[in-house]
Amino acid sequence: MNKTLLDTLRQKGKISAEKFGASIDFDMAKTAPEQTEIFVLSPEVALAAEKLVRSKAFKMPDLSQLRFPYPHMAIEIPFTDEVRKLRAGVAEGMFPIERVGIYIASNHEHGWINCSTYWGYENPAFIEPPLYSFSLGVDDLPAPSVGVATPQNPQDAVYFKMLPSLCIVDAFQRHKIPPDRLGGLFTNPSAGIAIRESVTELPLLLFACTLMLNCKTGVKRTTVAAQTPPAGQKLGEKKKKQYTARRYTVLHLEEIETVGIDGTISRRTDVAAHYVRGHFKQRHSGIYWWNPFVRGKGTPRKREAYVVKTTELAEA
Repeated sequence: MNKTLLDTLRQKGKISAEKFGASIDFDMAKTAPEQTEIFVLSPEVALAAEKLVRSKAFKMPDLSQLRFPYPHMAIEIPFTDEVRKLRAGVAEGMFPIERVGIYIASNHEHGWINCSTYWGYENPAFIEPPLYSFSLGVDDLPAPSVGVATPQNPQDAVYFKMLPSLCIVDAFQRHKIPPDRLGGLFTNPSAGIAIRESVTELPLLLFACTLMLNCKTGVKRTTVAAQTPPAGQKLGEKKKKQYTARRYTVLHLEEIETVGIDGTISRRTDVAAHYVRGHFKQRHSGIYWWNPFVRGKGTPRKREAYVVKTTELAEA
């Protein structure tokens, strides 16, 4: 049964970790609020987002116009082998990562956006509480800044404020740790890699995912209902945790993928290469002509037709 990474982490509850020179428990339920709307990228859409970030055509969006459809939402991205090949050289920590999620809180009225990342490792025994968040629209806050730019346009850098995540703030409040200890988040010798993982590598991918969310053609949304235990059936805690607590939305490519009611993604690998004739497409800004192109995998083959019966022969 498929389940979102956010559900998996929230069900972990409180975990203990050595941070800031002491053993502190972090409440993984604080990774994101309960009402968070979750979008899961299929492997093909995740690969398309990674390619988009690295393409010469990709440009930083106008951040003053950046809008998200929900005040609390999360985007979860699988790290498949194809995605890893594109991310060669990108910091991913000490252990292989299977999925990454980005929680986004936004307030359009006041013009701020705050994002924090969370990870799912290939080894489920490894759990790491999210440490950092990055924010826009909070320039007055006395917090460290970090610049992010595309390799092809390094001059168009966007600067974010780095803040502690919800998990960190909650843990500090519960353990009555002085706020000035938060400075360790940014001065610890291992902070550089953690900041690169959580902050500098993912905003560009977030922007690409946002474009995928707003894509009018090609990308399809499938809502997967929450999978709850059957009524009246007694289950142990371990069995209960196999069910997903909330509905979520899968983004996939309509032409080559299907999504089942439980969130299982099936790829249509049997679509052979074929020619698609030119056609018109209606857009808000006008009508556009699309030239003929090839769709599918393999080498396209021209089809041969033979006349075996005509109207005259049929009448004879």
